[in-house]
Amino acid sequence: MTFGKITPKLVEEWRFGRVPYLERVLLGNLSQLSFIMSTLREEARFEAIFLL
Repeated sequence: MTFGKITPKLVEEWRFGRVPYLERVLLGNLSQLSFIMSTLREEARFEAIFLL
């Protein structure tokens, strides 16, 4: 699942400590990022139900 809000290069910079917070390099506003996080949360809950 991709949302197009961050590039692989920026993720790599975050992983190696060049960016202190991943949120700092995400592309988009708070409303968009909040929607994405709630969607991911719903998907995780949905998957967890079927794994039981």
